[in-house]
Amino acid sequence: MRNEPLHPEDIKCAIYKRGQTLEGLARLTGVNSVNIRKALRAPLFIGEQVIAQFLNVHPKELWPNRYDKDGNPLHPLYRPFAVRPPPIDENQSRHIFLCEIYSAAWKAKERSM
Repeated sequence: MRNEPLHPEDIKCAIYKRGQTLEGLARLTGVNSVNIRKALRAPLFIGEQVIAQFLNVHPKELWPNRYDKDGNPLHPLYRPFAVRPPPIDENQSRHIFLCEIYSAAWKAKERSM
């Protein structure tokens, strides 16, 4: 496995090849587009999770330098409760998607304590 992360443009290209843009991915998930764009260049948990889940890979495959060998983030976790999920009635799948991310973040936070 490589130690170097993928170039941000390669990640964006993979998203485009799947028919989505960064802005579209933000609208699809209800996550602020700034968080998704920042995750391409710097560790940002929520953005990494959204991108990786959309590409059907573990974030460690995109950014191996940000995760340990077990797949736990090396950087401080982005506080999942600081992100406001979209209203449930707007789109149930968005809510389920974000709950999965929050759950993973919470479990990782508990393991680090």
